[in-house]
Amino acid sequence: MVQIERMDSHQAVRTFIKVGSTWQLPHTSGGMAIMARLPDDEVDRILSNPIQQLTPQTDTDPESIRMKIEEIRRVGYAVNVNQNRMGVCAVGAAVLGEGGCPVGGIGISMPETRFDEHRVPWWGKQVSDTAANVSSLL
Repeated sequence: MVQIERMDSHQAVRTFIKVGSTWQLPHTSGGMAIMARLPDDEVDRILSNPIQQLTPQTDTDPESIRMKIEEIRRVGYAVNVNQNRMGVCAVGAAVLGEGGCPVGGIGISMPETRFDEHRVPWWGKQVSDTAANVSSLL
């Protein structure tokens, strides 16, 4: 996963991701959303490689990640809580290209202090709708 663009929040306390930063797909909400749109054999190929432990919360267990992918397929978006960086949460969805193949992801991130589990469905709808709009333009 490569960060290619960002829009900064107007909040005084916010998360920052440097354009050009890279992560393994399971580390990010956008990456997990992308994996959820891939065929199972491609997911298996990705999960056959070791997943780096970035934080104490990073899920490195392929079976646990597969279970999360099933949930993402059901709801249409992924949630990341301290998986990539401690104190940072995110919600992301996949951008689809021709034939429904994932070509990228869109996500919102926030400090954990502003993360509210009750708002996740609303944030999920926002990123899913935005990803669908971008996908329709490709």
